[in-house]
Amino acid sequence: MVMSKITNSAPDVLRTVHSAVVPLTLFGKHSKEEQERSLWEIVWLELGVSDQSATLLHLSDISSLCSLSLSSTSWTNRVQAADTLRTVATVLGSSYPPQQLSANVDLLVDATTGRTFPGKCAILSALAKCLTSPKRSNLSDLGVEEGRWCQCF
Repeated sequence: MVMSKITNSAPDVLRTVHSAVVPLTLFGKHSKEEQERSLWEIVWLELGVSDQSATLLHLSDISSLCSLSLSSTSWTNRVQAADTLRTVATVLGSSYPPQQLSANVDLLVDATTGRTFPGKCAILSALAKCLTSPKRSNLSDLGVEEGRWCQCF
């Protein structure tokens, strides 16, 4: 709600902190609560950025936020981070930078270890999207060792 108000009353100030706002907004757009998600959608539209350019420009900040959330004790945060990374893979497709893609695959693999928990399917879905979006011939092209990602199954 606060971000929505700031977006409306001081958009020029908001643009000076894009590197913090864009990742948070993208993450917020994946909330499981409808009202919260719609507020973040409004903020995203008010930012006036295209999905692909904003995602690519702020990819490292988005990944950092998702990394923190994937290691959270809250399953809701983990699912939201996984959904965010799945969207990133969808939006970037073949323009996903290989080094960042590999790092995000590692984040998702690490998040799948351990017992089954609510939302693990969201993490596996994000992992699948990351592995299939760049149209690589095999996993080693991503710098991912096959034995490493298989440990989550």
